[in-house]
Amino acid sequence: MSKYKSLAVQLGKILFAGGLIYYLIHSGDLNFTAVFSVFTKPFLGLSIFGFFLLGQILLGATRWMYLLKGVGYSITLIKACRLQVMGFFFNTAMPGAVGGDLIKVLYVIRDNPSRGKTPAMLSIFLDRVIGLSGLFCIGLVSSCFELDFVFSDPILSAIFLTKIVLILGIFLFFFAALYRYKKEDPFSKILSKEIFGFPQILKIYESLRAYRDQPKTIVRCFGISVVIQLMSLLLFYLITKETLAIPDVSFGKIALIFPIGIFSMALPLAPGGLGVGHVAFDKLFDMIGLTSGATIANIYIVSLLFLNLFGVISYLMERKEIPKEGELSAT
Repeated sequence: MSKYKSLAVQLGKILFAGGLIYYLIHSGDLNFTAVFSVFTKPFLGLSIFGFFLLGQILLGATRWMYLLKGVGYSITLIKACRLQVMGFFFNTAMPGAVGGDLIKVLYVIRDNPSRGKTPAMLSIFLDRVIGLSGLFCIGLVSSCFELDFVFSDPILSAIFLTKIVLILGIFLFFFAALYRYKKEDPFSKILSKEIFGFPQILKIYESLRAYRDQPKTIVRCFGISVVIQLMSLLLFYLITKETLAIPDVSFGKIALIFPIGIFSMALPLAPGGLGVGHVAFDKLFDMIGLTSGATIANIYIVSLLFLNLFGVISYLMERKEIPKEGELSAT
């Protein structure tokens, strides 16, 4: 029964994404033909491909490798890169069927039979959290160059101040998790209460606590996240500048809205952020006085999703069959 429920949820997400895209196309806010500008502008295409290889695969795999090694798993950078791109493929080609993150974790556990599943699963979870932390940090610092514009609009100033609160909260949360308490950890006790949202926060907190003896690993991973997100922001800015053909597009304004648009895509509402990200960027561009936000987001999203499909090569190169979750220890 749970299988049919999962399929129904995935179908609902696809229909939801399709409905949003249909609305944007018929309202004139989304132009799918603009995606082909990637082929007519070689520098733009090479930039997207370069970010995919260096940012998403190499640096992303390096960050995950550090997190895995931090909790005792053995994995090489080459193996991490292969699993990274394989995960992209499964997340794109078969969303909800066999999750790419699960595939990555199962391969890691099979190669490390003496380790349990939980730390590996938490490494994926923590990898996402650190990635989002770097995203908001970059957005906050970059948008400081447009403070006059930010505080001229109540909504934009509220977004900016919210970012400050989020960043401060994230750093305090990380400090609390990595701090070595002499007695009982007070935050674990608080978060263990059955209050809405606390169980999920406790998972993040406990995954961070596993690195309390090696805080440098978290700092290193956060630094990598900042570099990845800066590259992502620069790529999005380049796509915006090339698509709109406006030479003086403000980098600070793009940096202000970029984290919110990307965060909306990370919400589990539609496969790959399709539809949701388009609508979010369309509205966000309106807020900073620009047009074609949905079209620019489409170039960014579709180009990277297309490149994700090349992960099938990594999958075919992997000699081992995909391990089944039931074969592995539940510890």
